[in-house]
Amino acid sequence: MLTLCSLSLLVITLLHLTDCHPTHPLRHHHHRHHVQHLVPKPVDVDPSKMSRCQVKKLYKQLGDYLQRTVNLGLIDTRPEPSERYEDERRRYLNEKKASDAFSITTSLALNKQFY
Repeated sequence: MLTLCSLSLLVITLLHLTDCHPTHPLRHHHHRHHVQHLVPKPVDVDPSKMSRCQVKKLYKQLGDYLQRTVNLGLIDTRPEPSERYEDERRRYLNEKKASDAFSITTSLALNKQFY
């Protein structure tokens, strides 16, 4: 009789715990819900019709949103390559193409001499 009572008490406790503590899919849903808050809802904004205070608030919200996306790693924060670097890169690639074309032409010319 005592074992039957303790067994039924254990079953009731387990049922109560499963009702009180949600399983993983609900936590997953909560995570999805949390992520949805990171993406602002599309809103038509016309700063010319807003007060200065509203515009400052909007800029602050935008800054906060950008900071969160940077923190999540969704935005690449590496600096853009400088214009000088790009010019040097282009010059090097053009010289390399010219050099490759010259070596191919030379190779073809040498092959024709032997045939």
